[in-house]
Amino acid sequence: MQANTLPSQSVTVIFQGSINVHQLGQGGDDGSDFLANVAKTRAALPHATIVLSTWDTLALPPEFDSADKLGIDQLILNPDPGGLPNIKFGYDAPNNVNRQIISTQAGLSQVSTEYALKLRTDSYLLNDNLLQFYRYYTQQVTLHSQRHLSSKSKGTDYSPIVVPSFFTIDPSMFEHMAFHISDWAQFGKTDRLQAFWSAPLMSRDNATYFESHAQDVDAKFADNTFRTRLAVEQHIASHYANQIGYAATPSYYNELNEQILDAHKAFLASDVIVLDMTDYGLRLPKYAWTLTDAFMAMNCISHDDWYQLFYQYWYPNQVDETRLAHADERAVMKSIAAAEFYQNSPVDQQQIFSRLYP
Repeated sequence: MQANTLPSQSVTVIFQGSINVHQLGQGGDDGSDFLANVAKTRAALPHATIVLSTWDTLALPPEFDSADKLGIDQLILNPDPGGLPNIKFGYDAPNNVNRQIISTQAGLSQVSTEYALKLRTDSYLLNDNLLQFYRYYTQQVTLHSQRHLSSKSKGTDYSPIVVPSFFTIDPSMFEHMAFHISDWAQFGKTDRLQAFWSAPLMSRDNATYFESHAQDVDAKFADNTFRTRLAVEQHIASHYANQIGYAATPSYYNELNEQILDAHKAFLASDVIVLDMTDYGLRLPKYAWTLTDAFMAMNCISHDDWYQLFYQYWYPNQVDETRLAHADERAVMKSIAAAEFYQNSPVDQQQIFSRLYP
Protein backbone atom coordinates (compact mmCIF):
# COMPACT_ATOMS: atom_id res chain seq x y z
CA MET A 1 0.00 0.00 0.00
CA GLN A 2 1.38 3.37 -1.04
CA ALA A 3 -0.61 6.51 -0.31
CA ASN A 4 -0.02 9.90 1.20
CA THR A 5 -1.63 10.16 4.59
CA LEU A 6 -4.27 12.72 5.47
CA PRO A 7 -2.93 15.60 7.60
CA SER A 8 -3.78 15.08 11.26
CA GLN A 9 -4.88 18.72 11.59
CA SER A 10 -7.89 17.79 9.44
CA VAL A 11 -9.09 15.35 12.14
CA THR A 12 -11.02 15.77 15.37
CA VAL A 13 -10.81 12.83 17.80
CA ILE A 14 -13.89 12.33 19.96
CA PHE A 15 -13.30 10.20 23.03
CA GLN A 16 -16.77 9.04 24.05
CA GLY A 17 -17.92 7.56 27.33
CA SER A 18 -17.11 7.64 31.01
CA ILE A 19 -13.63 7.62 32.52
CA ASN A 20 -12.16 6.13 35.67
CA VAL A 21 -11.30 9.23 37.69
CA HIS A 22 -9.26 7.16 40.16
CA GLN A 23 -6.84 6.07 37.41
CA LEU A 24 -6.13 9.54 35.98
CA GLY A 25 -2.38 10.09 35.80
CA GLN A 26 -1.50 6.54 36.85
CA GLY A 27 0.01 5.63 33.48
CA GLY A 28 0.11 2.14 32.03
CA ASP A 29 -1.10 0.56 28.83
CA ASP A 30 -4.29 -1.11 30.03
CA GLY A 31 -6.63 1.67 28.88
CA SER A 32 -7.74 2.63 32.39
CA ASP A 33 -5.85 5.95 32.48
CA PHE A 34 -7.62 8.39 30.18
CA LEU A 35 -4.67 10.81 30.31
CA ALA A 36 -2.36 8.09 28.98
CA ASN A 37 -4.84 7.23 26.22
CA VAL A 38 -4.95 10.88 25.17
CA ALA A 39 -1.16 11.18 25.20
CA LYS A 40 -0.70 8.10 23.02
CA THR A 41 -3.37 9.22 20.58
CA ARG A 42 -1.94 12.72 20.37
CA ALA A 43 1.47 11.23 19.60
CA ALA A 44 -0.14 9.30 16.73
CA LEU A 45 -2.12 12.33 15.48
CA PRO A 46 -0.03 15.27 16.73
CA HIS A 47 -2.08 18.08 15.19
CA ALA A 48 -5.58 16.67 15.73
CA THR A 49 -8.22 18.33 17.87
CA ILE A 50 -9.20 16.13 20.82
CA VAL A 51 -12.60 16.17 22.52
CA LEU A 52 -14.00 14.24 25.47
CA SER A 53 -17.77 13.80 25.48
CA THR A 54 -18.90 12.34 28.80
CA TRP A 55 -21.45 12.89 31.62
CA ASP A 56 -22.24 15.86 33.83
CA THR A 57 -22.39 13.41 36.74
CA LEU A 58 -18.68 12.58 36.37
CA ALA A 59 -16.91 13.66 39.56
CA LEU A 60 -13.65 14.97 38.13
CA PRO A 61 -11.08 15.85 40.80
CA PRO A 62 -10.00 19.54 40.91
CA GLU A 63 -6.67 18.82 39.26
CA PHE A 64 -8.45 17.36 36.21
CA ASP A 65 -11.71 19.33 36.04
CA SER A 66 -11.12 21.18 32.76
CA ALA A 67 -10.12 20.45 29.18
CA ASP A 68 -6.67 22.00 29.70
CA LYS A 69 -5.99 19.90 32.79
CA LEU A 70 -7.04 16.74 30.91
CA GLY A 71 -4.74 17.59 28.01
CA ILE A 72 -7.59 17.91 25.52
CA ASP A 73 -9.12 20.73 23.49
CA GLN A 74 -12.75 20.48 24.59
CA LEU A 75 -14.72 18.84 27.39
CA ILE A 76 -18.43 18.18 26.84
CA LEU A 77 -20.58 17.19 29.82
CA ASN A 78 -23.89 15.65 28.84
CA PRO A 79 -26.98 14.78 30.90
CA ASP A 80 -26.90 11.04 31.58
CA PRO A 81 -29.95 9.29 30.05
CA GLY A 82 -29.29 6.18 32.15
CA GLY A 83 -29.04 2.59 31.03
CA LEU A 84 -31.60 0.14 29.71
CA PRO A 85 -31.91 -3.53 30.73
CA ASN A 86 -29.03 -5.67 29.52
CA ILE A 87 -29.20 -6.75 25.87
CA LYS A 88 -29.28 -10.41 27.00
CA PHE A 89 -31.21 -12.30 29.62
CA GLY A 90 -29.24 -13.35 32.68
CA TYR A 91 -26.92 -10.33 32.80
CA ASP A 92 -27.10 -7.33 35.15
CA ALA A 93 -24.92 -4.77 33.34
CA PRO A 94 -26.99 -2.05 31.64
CA ASN A 95 -27.48 -1.59 27.92
CA ASN A 96 -25.70 1.76 27.35
CA VAL A 97 -26.81 2.35 23.77
CA ASN A 98 -28.54 5.65 24.56
CA ARG A 99 -25.57 6.89 26.56
CA GLN A 100 -23.37 6.11 23.57
CA ILE A 101 -25.68 7.80 21.07
CA ILE A 102 -26.10 10.99 23.12
CA SER A 103 -22.42 11.46 23.94
CA THR A 104 -21.27 10.66 20.40
CA GLN A 105 -23.84 12.98 18.82
CA ALA A 106 -22.81 15.75 21.21
CA GLY A 107 -19.14 15.31 20.38
CA LEU A 108 -19.71 15.20 16.63
CA SER A 109 -21.89 18.32 16.77
CA GLN A 110 -18.84 20.33 17.87
CA VAL A 111 -16.51 19.15 15.09
CA SER A 112 -15.32 21.77 12.58
CA THR A 113 -12.64 19.69 10.83
CA GLU A 114 -13.30 17.73 7.62
CA TYR A 115 -12.71 14.37 9.30
CA ALA A 116 -13.57 12.88 12.67
CA LEU A 117 -12.52 9.81 14.63
CA LYS A 118 -14.74 8.35 17.34
CA LEU A 119 -12.90 6.35 20.03
CA ARG A 120 -13.87 4.71 23.30
CA THR A 121 -12.35 6.40 26.35
CA ASP A 122 -10.57 3.15 27.28
CA SER A 123 -8.78 2.88 23.92
CA TYR A 124 -6.07 4.73 22.03
CA LEU A 125 -4.26 4.93 18.70
CA LEU A 126 -0.69 3.79 18.20
CA ASN A 127 -0.14 5.35 14.76
CA ASP A 128 -1.91 7.04 11.86
CA ASN A 129 -2.29 3.90 9.72
CA LEU A 130 -6.04 4.32 9.32
CA LEU A 131 -5.52 7.71 7.63
CA GLN A 132 -3.21 6.09 5.10
CA PHE A 133 -5.66 3.26 4.40
CA TYR A 134 -8.51 5.72 3.98
CA ARG A 135 -6.54 7.81 1.46
CA TYR A 136 -5.37 4.69 -0.37
CA TYR A 137 -8.81 3.17 -0.89
CA THR A 138 -10.54 6.43 -1.78
CA GLN A 139 -7.87 6.96 -4.42
CA GLN A 140 -8.61 3.51 -5.85
CA VAL A 141 -12.25 4.28 -6.54
CA THR A 142 -13.40 6.15 -9.63
CA LEU A 143 -16.99 6.62 -10.75
CA HIS A 144 -16.61 4.89 -14.11
CA SER A 145 -15.16 1.79 -12.41
CA GLN A 146 -18.22 1.07 -10.32
CA ARG A 147 -19.69 -2.42 -10.21
CA HIS A 148 -23.04 -2.77 -8.44
CA LEU A 149 -24.05 -5.50 -6.00
CA SER A 150 -27.46 -3.88 -5.59
CA SER A 151 -29.80 -1.60 -7.46
CA LYS A 152 -29.02 1.28 -5.13
CA SER A 153 -28.13 4.35 -7.15
CA LYS A 154 -24.75 5.69 -6.10
CA GLY A 155 -23.56 9.26 -6.23
CA THR A 156 -20.09 10.49 -7.11
CA ASP A 157 -18.90 10.81 -3.51
CA TYR A 158 -17.16 7.73 -2.15
CA SER A 159 -16.92 8.53 1.57
CA PRO A 160 -16.65 5.29 3.55
CA ILE A 161 -16.46 4.97 7.31
CA VAL A 162 -13.41 3.06 8.57
CA VAL A 163 -14.13 0.51 11.31
CA PRO A 164 -12.14 -2.29 12.99
CA SER A 165 -12.83 -5.93 12.20
CA PHE A 166 -13.87 -6.70 15.81
CA PHE A 167 -16.95 -6.69 16.22
CA THR A 168 -17.95 -6.23 12.62
CA ILE A 169 -19.85 -9.50 12.51
CA ASP A 170 -19.98 -11.84 9.52
CA PRO A 171 -23.69 -12.82 9.45
CA SER A 172 -22.94 -15.95 7.44
CA MET A 173 -21.02 -17.43 10.37
CA PHE A 174 -21.96 -18.05 14.01
CA GLU A 175 -23.98 -14.92 14.79
CA HIS A 176 -26.50 -14.09 12.07
CA MET A 177 -26.47 -10.36 12.71
CA ALA A 178 -26.41 -8.31 9.51
CA PHE A 179 -25.37 -4.65 9.73
CA HIS A 180 -23.55 -5.33 13.01
CA ILE A 181 -20.80 -2.75 12.37
CA SER A 182 -18.15 -2.25 15.05
CA ASP A 183 -18.59 0.83 17.22
CA TRP A 184 -15.20 0.49 18.91
CA ALA A 185 -13.71 3.13 16.61
CA GLN A 186 -14.98 4.89 13.51
CA PHE A 187 -13.24 7.30 11.16
CA GLY A 188 -14.55 9.22 8.18
CA LYS A 189 -15.77 12.54 6.90
CA THR A 190 -17.48 14.42 9.69
CA ASP A 191 -20.83 14.69 7.92
CA ARG A 192 -20.89 10.93 7.32
CA LEU A 193 -20.20 10.15 10.96
CA GLN A 194 -22.83 12.67 12.01
CA ALA A 195 -25.31 10.84 9.78
CA PHE A 196 -24.18 7.44 11.06
CA TRP A 197 -24.79 8.52 14.65
CA SER A 198 -28.12 10.23 13.98
CA ALA A 199 -30.02 7.15 15.13
CA PRO A 200 -32.89 7.80 17.52
CA LEU A 201 -32.59 6.63 21.10
CA MET A 202 -33.54 3.00 21.62
CA SER A 203 -37.01 2.74 23.14
CA ARG A 204 -37.62 0.60 26.18
CA ASP A 205 -40.04 -1.48 24.10
CA ASN A 206 -37.26 -2.35 21.64
CA ALA A 207 -34.73 -2.83 24.44
CA THR A 208 -37.03 -5.45 26.03
CA TYR A 209 -38.54 -6.78 22.79
CA PHE A 210 -37.98 -10.48 23.47
CA GLU A 211 -39.54 -10.26 26.88
CA SER A 212 -42.87 -10.25 25.04
CA HIS A 213 -41.98 -11.80 21.64
CA ALA A 214 -40.87 -15.31 20.80
CA GLN A 215 -37.44 -15.93 19.33
CA ASP A 216 -37.21 -16.92 15.67
CA VAL A 217 -36.84 -20.68 16.07
CA ASP A 218 -36.07 -21.09 12.36
CA ALA A 219 -32.98 -18.89 12.57
CA LYS A 220 -29.82 -20.97 12.75
CA PHE A 221 -28.43 -18.92 15.59
CA ALA A 222 -26.99 -20.43 18.71
CA ASP A 223 -27.46 -17.57 21.12
CA ASN A 224 -31.18 -17.04 21.69
CA THR A 225 -30.69 -15.10 24.91
CA PHE A 226 -31.19 -11.66 23.31
CA ARG A 227 -33.59 -9.31 25.05
CA THR A 228 -33.23 -6.42 22.57
CA ARG A 229 -34.90 -6.37 19.18
CA LEU A 230 -31.61 -5.35 17.53
CA ALA A 231 -28.08 -5.41 18.88
CA VAL A 232 -26.70 -1.98 19.75
CA GLU A 233 -24.47 -1.90 16.66
CA GLN A 234 -27.37 -2.94 14.41
CA HIS A 235 -29.68 -0.28 15.85
CA ILE A 236 -27.19 2.43 14.89
CA ALA A 237 -25.89 1.07 11.56
CA SER A 238 -29.29 0.00 10.21
CA HIS A 239 -30.68 3.50 10.73
CA TYR A 240 -27.76 4.97 8.76
CA ALA A 241 -28.11 2.33 6.02
CA ASN A 242 -31.82 3.13 5.68
CA GLN A 243 -30.98 6.84 5.43
CA ILE A 244 -28.65 6.34 2.49
CA GLY A 245 -30.91 4.04 0.51
CA TYR A 246 -30.72 0.49 1.82
CA ALA A 247 -34.25 -0.82 2.37
CA ALA A 248 -33.39 -4.43 3.25
CA THR A 249 -32.17 -4.29 6.84
CA PRO A 250 -33.09 -6.67 9.68
CA SER A 251 -36.20 -5.96 11.74
CA TYR A 252 -34.85 -8.13 14.57
CA TYR A 253 -31.30 -9.13 15.41
CA ASN A 254 -31.01 -12.49 13.60
CA GLU A 255 -33.38 -11.89 10.70
CA LEU A 256 -31.45 -12.94 7.63
CA ASN A 257 -32.53 -13.57 4.05
CA GLU A 258 -31.00 -13.15 0.61
CA GLN A 259 -32.09 -9.52 0.28
CA ILE A 260 -30.71 -8.51 3.68
CA LEU A 261 -27.45 -10.37 3.09
CA ASP A 262 -26.98 -8.76 -0.34
CA ALA A 263 -27.66 -5.32 1.12
CA HIS A 264 -25.23 -6.02 3.97
CA LYS A 265 -22.48 -6.94 1.49
CA ALA A 266 -23.15 -3.88 -0.65
CA PHE A 267 -23.09 -1.65 2.42
CA LEU A 268 -19.72 -3.06 3.51
CA ALA A 269 -18.26 -2.75 0.02
CA SER A 270 -19.39 0.77 -0.76
CA ASP A 271 -19.89 2.58 2.54
CA VAL A 272 -17.43 0.97 4.97
CA ILE A 273 -13.74 0.07 5.13
CA VAL A 274 -12.92 -2.76 7.54
CA LEU A 275 -9.38 -2.84 8.92
CA ASP A 276 -7.74 -5.42 11.14
CA MET A 277 -6.79 -4.02 14.55
CA THR A 278 -3.09 -3.78 13.70
CA ASP A 279 -3.78 -1.98 10.44
CA TYR A 280 -6.12 0.38 12.28
CA GLY A 281 -3.47 1.14 14.87
CA LEU A 282 -6.12 0.68 17.55
CA ARG A 283 -5.50 -0.61 21.05
CA LEU A 284 -8.45 -1.61 23.24
CA PRO A 285 -6.88 -3.58 26.11
CA LYS A 286 -10.23 -4.67 27.55
CA TYR A 287 -10.75 -6.81 24.45
CA ALA A 288 -7.13 -7.76 23.75
CA TRP A 289 -8.18 -11.44 23.89
CA THR A 290 -9.93 -11.07 20.52
CA LEU A 291 -6.57 -10.76 18.76
CA THR A 292 -5.70 -14.39 19.51
CA ASP A 293 -9.17 -15.96 19.59
CA ALA A 294 -9.65 -18.26 16.59
CA PHE A 295 -13.44 -18.37 16.99
CA MET A 296 -13.79 -14.59 16.83
CA ALA A 297 -11.37 -14.41 13.92
CA MET A 298 -13.86 -16.50 11.95
CA ASN A 299 -16.90 -14.73 13.43
CA CYS A 300 -15.88 -11.28 12.20
CA ILE A 301 -15.12 -9.65 8.85
CA SER A 302 -11.37 -9.34 8.38
CA HIS A 303 -9.69 -6.81 6.13
CA ASP A 304 -9.09 -9.54 3.55
CA ASP A 305 -12.77 -10.57 3.69
CA TRP A 306 -13.77 -6.95 3.18
CA TYR A 307 -11.28 -6.43 0.37
CA GLN A 308 -12.88 -9.21 -1.66
CA LEU A 309 -16.26 -7.44 -1.37
CA PHE A 310 -14.61 -4.12 -2.25
CA TYR A 311 -13.00 -5.69 -5.32
CA GLN A 312 -16.30 -7.24 -6.43
CA TYR A 313 -18.11 -3.91 -6.09
CA TRP A 314 -15.53 -1.58 -7.66
CA TYR A 315 -12.87 -2.05 -10.29
CA PRO A 316 -10.03 -0.55 -8.23
CA ASN A 317 -7.11 1.07 -10.00
CA GLN A 318 -4.81 -1.48 -8.41
CA VAL A 319 -5.67 -5.06 -7.51
CA ASP A 320 -4.13 -6.75 -4.47
CA GLU A 321 -3.98 -10.35 -5.65
CA THR A 322 -2.45 -11.47 -2.35
CA ARG A 323 -5.42 -10.19 -0.37
CA LEU A 324 -7.85 -11.85 -2.77
CA ALA A 325 -6.01 -15.16 -2.36
CA HIS A 326 -6.13 -14.82 1.42
CA ALA A 327 -9.85 -14.05 1.24
CA ASP A 328 -10.44 -17.22 -0.78
CA GLU A 329 -8.51 -19.24 1.78
CA ARG A 330 -10.51 -17.71 4.62
CA ALA A 331 -13.79 -18.45 2.83
CA VAL A 332 -12.91 -22.15 2.82
CA MET A 333 -11.84 -22.03 6.47
CA LYS A 334 -15.03 -20.20 7.44
CA SER A 335 -17.23 -22.71 5.67
CA ILE A 336 -15.57 -25.58 7.55
CA ALA A 337 -15.72 -23.72 10.88
CA ALA A 338 -19.42 -22.91 10.50
CA ALA A 339 -20.28 -26.52 9.62
CA GLU A 340 -18.32 -27.82 12.63
CA PHE A 341 -19.94 -25.29 14.97
CA TYR A 342 -23.48 -26.32 14.06
CA GLN A 343 -22.61 -29.96 14.71
CA ASN A 344 -22.37 -29.02 18.40
CA SER A 345 -25.42 -29.36 20.60
CA PRO A 346 -27.36 -26.18 21.42
CA VAL A 347 -26.03 -26.40 24.97
CA ASP A 348 -22.42 -26.51 23.76
CA GLN A 349 -23.09 -23.63 21.38
CA GLN A 350 -24.48 -21.58 24.26
CA GLN A 351 -21.38 -22.34 26.32
CA ILE A 352 -19.16 -21.00 23.55
CA PHE A 353 -21.10 -17.74 23.49
CA SER A 354 -21.09 -17.43 27.28
CA ARG A 355 -17.29 -17.70 27.16
CA LEU A 356 -17.13 -14.89 24.60
CA TYR A 357 -19.71 -12.66 26.26
CA PRO A 358 -19.36 -13.17 30.02
